[in-house]
Amino acid sequence: MSIHHKSINTFATLFLLLIPIINITAQEEDLGINDGKRNLNSYREIERKRYANLYGDLTHHEVVENAHLNGKESIEVNKVQTDSIANAIEKKEAEKKLKIAKISKDFPHLKYRRSSLYTLMVDDELREFSNNIANSFANFHIQEKFNEHNVGPYLIPGEGGDKEQLPVIETFLTDHEIAKKLVSRWFNRNKEGLFDMHIVAERGFYSASDLDIKTAENSQRGLSLLGDAGEELIKNTFVIVNDYKFTNKEVVAEKASSLFKLAGALTNNDDLASLASDSVEAVGKGYIIKVNSYLFSLEWTEETAAIFYNDFWIDKNYFDESKKKAFEETNIFKLKFVGMQSAHADVQSTIFSGKGNRELIIKATSKASDKALAKLQRQYEEFRTTTPLYSTDPLTAKIGTKEGLEKGDKYEVLEQTVNKEGKTEYKRKAVIKVNPKKIWNNSFAADDDEDHTQEIDKTHFSGKGKGLYSGMLIRQIN
Repeated sequence: MSIHHKSINTFATLFLLLIPIINITAQEEDLGINDGKRNLNSYREIERKRYANLYGDLTHHEVVENAHLNGKESIEVNKVQTDSIANAIEKKEAEKKLKIAKISKDFPHLKYRRSSLYTLMVDDELREFSNNIANSFANFHIQEKFNEHNVGPYLIPGEGGDKEQLPVIETFLTDHEIAKKLVSRWFNRNKEGLFDMHIVAERGFYSASDLDIKTAENSQRGLSLLGDAGEELIKNTFVIVNDYKFTNKEVVAEKASSLFKLAGALTNNDDLASLASDSVEAVGKGYIIKVNSYLFSLEWTEETAAIFYNDFWIDKNYFDESKKKAFEETNIFKLKFVGMQSAHADVQSTIFSGKGNRELIIKATSKASDKALAKLQRQYEEFRTTTPLYSTDPLTAKIGTKEGLEKGDKYEVLEQTVNKEGKTEYKRKAVIKVNPKKIWNNSFAADDDEDHTQEIDKTHFSGKGKGLYSGMLIRQIN
């Protein structure tokens, strides 16, 4: 061995011996050991923000007490004095375990405001398997990042053969007063025409008493809360109408076979003739589908809100027949057409799979719908939703291929606060990027013939996690 190689080996050995010392020094710096009590204050601040985000105004003591009353296990971490590096590291690990345990327990019930969505589809009885398509659509579950806001029928009679269904859709939405029905749903209008704020309070995590209309109108905070509810919730109400077109792969294969047979006959080529007979078998069963997804938003302005509260509002404590009639006759509520996106889905079932048409249709319809929804969010910023940050070490979130995540996607991390007037504000704290090697495949077809086995159930992101905490909201920015 040369002297040069010996020097390299010696240097490598010394470097490996120094790694523990370097790590301990880094941990000291991260915990704030070298500048007094900064570490304790940092932990308190992080915990304060996290509990505020998860539980609103509840204190840590109230959260633990509530967990005890509900029969849930609570985790207690002994406070370790930071009088040595070893104890500081032990404390950090214990608090990290506490955070992970709390996140796992509380995440399914995490409070954050979602957009509201009403979904419909164009029903063309002349199309193949129209009944199967309609039944499949009726059984779909809306994605968790939306509040379901269905207000009635989900089928819009289509005009057979029309390539563009937008005029048919707009006529249906207007004739059936869908915009007014969306408003009625928001304010829980009953058969007597009375409104209440229960749904608004539930989805916005407001106090029901703060949203009492008569009380709110007499205070600046009350008016601010009503404005906040309009801006944060009612204004983010959307309607999507899907128009599906299915093409049987066997039909495509038959057409291809005819072309090969013709080419073989014209050229006297036996290979082409043989290829014709093989083409149908090679393609197998399944469907190629295309969906046009039309997006509409509910127009809710300050002017609209003022008219609603002043001219139409009646409740159990205040009834006015003229206001009830005025609401029923008004046409001030409108839907705005935002745009349309198309998506394709290819569901392959080989000749050996034995899968029936109904299963293929369900999968195809779901995959196409998810793709179109993701494209609408990517294209139209007003339709982009927020998702909670699941963890910070590593940076993860419960979204994946179903939501259209792609390599290179960037997300801003937002901290949600409420100002003195009661209005919600968002402040960007960081920008993170999708880790292309750790994108969660949560698509409908995870049980298809392809191997979708994976070890992750969250998408990982790259970026700086310092100052971030679980429950912060992330939103796509590219």
